[in-house]
Amino acid sequence: MKQLIALSLILISTTANAVTYNYNIQVLDSLGGDSVAYGLNDNGDVVGQSIDTSISKKQSVIWSGGVVTSLGVNGVARDINNSGTVVGETGTANTANPTGYAYSWTSTGGITNLGTLGGAYSGAYDINEAGVITGFAWPSTAEYSTHGQGFIYEDDTMSPLGTVSSPTGYSRGHGINDSNEIVGRGSQVDFSGSNKYTIYWDENQNLNQFVGPGSYSSSEAINNNGMIVGGARTASTGNTLFASIWDTDGNLTFLNNADIYGSKAWGVNDSGVIVGYDQSGTALATKRAFVALDGLNMVDLTTLVDLSGTGIVTLTEAFDVNASGQIVGVGITSTGEQKAFMLTAIPVPAAVWLFASALGLLGWTRRNRNQAFSFFRLLIPGHLQ
Repeated sequence: MKQLIALSLILISTTANAVTYNYNIQVLDSLGGDSVAYGLNDNGDVVGQSIDTSISKKQSVIWSGGVVTSLGVNGVARDINNSGTVVGETGTANTANPTGYAYSWTSTGGITNLGTLGGAYSGAYDINEAGVITGFAWPSTAEYSTHGQGFIYEDDTMSPLGTVSSPTGYSRGHGINDSNEIVGRGSQVDFSGSNKYTIYWDENQNLNQFVGPGSYSSSEAINNNGMIVGGARTASTGNTLFASIWDTDGNLTFLNNADIYGSKAWGVNDSGVIVGYDQSGTALATKRAFVALDGLNMVDLTTLVDLSGTGIVTLTEAFDVNASGQIVGVGITSTGEQKAFMLTAIPVPAAVWLFASALGLLGWTRRNRNQAFSFFRLLIPGHLQ
């Protein structure tokens, strides 16, 4: 192991300074109005939402080769796997009283309603390469009407993931990896009367809640090495959320945060590259999309892209990153319009692949995560912004 660490140190010391981290940007077409890109696969297919100005509705969309196509339903598309299956939800997503249903979509089969757990609403958040889906749905009984549960959907069946407390508990499934490990958030007792924390379901859907510092946490994604990302509050920050990493034992690490108004991690690939947002003020324009190539230090993506001619002045949020390091998210124009984007590294940053190689050597494991993080703090010191 000592020889392998030394080799990684030599590789990084001889190449890191020679690489300039830059990205090409592709502004994705819209249906006439605002658009946001939420997910992508390793083929560069992107999914999200765009306002169709001809009908004044938010539509679930897919971008292939940069060309936008509506999936034919109001709502949002959140993720797409390498087989081209898209998942999302219809209706009034992300409101106090949602009315939509979880769906999957393929180019040959169109929209499939995944159903609910018996209630009036469901939404799908993530899909793995085997086509297993996770999300959030309402059960049928009266006491559950505002206390939904995370679900797993496989073999054409939606099953509840359970909650910490029964019968009034609340949970959501946000991310799933190829081992069917699922992450999200859940209440300790009930939705309105207790704090909510990151929840992890193992490959057998056994539930574990990570009650860490502060009063709230939520995980958004888990990669195939068991690296979980999201956001958490600390006792000293009040209601401010900061980008966070957990392992599957619940050990928490905060990314190096730039600004006092908080940050959140939305996505992580198997190389440990993390994307999300950092915020320096209360206005939308103060948000900055970030990438953490080393899995710890946030770099402002707006500083790494030539935005001239795009109409975008700031990349405000990055939602997903694929195996080759392509990143999707949303930026804003000088007039406040939202535009979906996809970034491709030029050249592919060496740090990404060195980080991946070192993870392979050291391993992002449930046991030695602290050793791995300490190693990378030595490799790439300082706070980049």
